[in-house]
Amino acid sequence: MPAAPWLIDGPRSKWVLVANPDAPSAAVAPAADRLDAALAGFAEPPPRWLDIVHGLGLRWLLAWAAIGAVLAGSVVEPLVGGVFLGLIGGAFLGGAIEAAMVRFARRRAERRAGRGTDAVIASLASTVRPTGGGIDWAEAVVAAEPQAAAEVHGLMWRMADLGAPDTPDSQEAAERLFELWKRVDPEAAAELELDD
Repeated sequence: MPAAPWLIDGPRSKWVLVANPDAPSAAVAPAADRLDAALAGFAEPPPRWLDIVHGLGLRWLLAWAAIGAVLAGSVVEPLVGGVFLGLIGGAFLGGAIEAAMVRFARRRAERRAGRGTDAVIASLASTVRPTGGGIDWAEAVVAAEPQAAAEVHGLMWRMADLGAPDTPDSQEAAERLFELWKRVDPEAAAELELDD
């Protein structure tokens, strides 16, 4: 979990998001939830039943494997071969059903939202964006120099330019963040410079 409050973990998409330094705090959390869902392929928040299935995790596949083992074990001879076949077939069927459910939920969300995920991501870009890198540098600088948090936040926001991540502004922000990181962790920065 990111140490800085303006860096937000996206549990569904696995992206780390950065909030706009000028955004009202009340707008950040809902926008981050929407962006996380959009980055995971959902144009609107996914249905609750999908969250329940994802929450089951491995238990979902194990349940289907057990069902397959019981059914195939009672039909296929010898018993050991039937159980083995049922375990594999049941787990495969459970995975296929989950994939179909995700695909159905994504299409349903896009139909209900009336737009695709790219449009949702673009509409939220003024409040929250996926980070463009430098998370470790930002966290190290803020941990070593808490007074630099506002500057680092602004740099991370500039680096997360969705339209063109290699703009001069985002490059300048990355270079400045690297310089700050170099000041607080010169050994790691020297290693990185040697690798390049």
